[in-house]
Amino acid sequence: MSTPILASNGSTATQASYLDVQRRTADYKPSIWSYEFLRSLHIDDRNYKEQYEDNKWKSMEEYVKHMLGYDNDAQSVETTLEVIDDIQRLGLGHRLEASIIGTLHRIMKNLDQVTDEDTPSLHLTALSFRLLRQHGFQVSQGK
Repeated sequence: MSTPILASNGSTATQASYLDVQRRTADYKPSIWSYEFLRSLHIDDRNYKEQYEDNKWKSMEEYVKHMLGYDNDAQSVETTLEVIDDIQRLGLGHRLEASIIGTLHRIMKNLDQVTDEDTPSLHLTALSFRLLRQHGFQVSQGK
């Protein structure tokens, strides 16, 4: 059986169709591993690993929440804001949202005291402005 094909120069060429190819069949034996047998081999090792990782995450989360506590000096406020910024850049802000909001509330209350005592750095001013605005706090653009 042949089918006509239009060649690039305009003439028709014929191409042999390979529909009559004989394919071998494999006579594999059925598997001895039945579905019920495979289900009976369920190993509970996965649960232990998940519990370990969950406990590890909870301990790390508590450690980060502890890091978000700060004193009222400018150095500590700047470090706390940098930690919050790093947490959000890592994509973990949703896991610690309540702690971040609480910390930003404390920073917002004491921000005037911190900025009046020392001349704040441009980095501290810009970072606090951006993070407080991102979380919905009303921060003025000027003093």
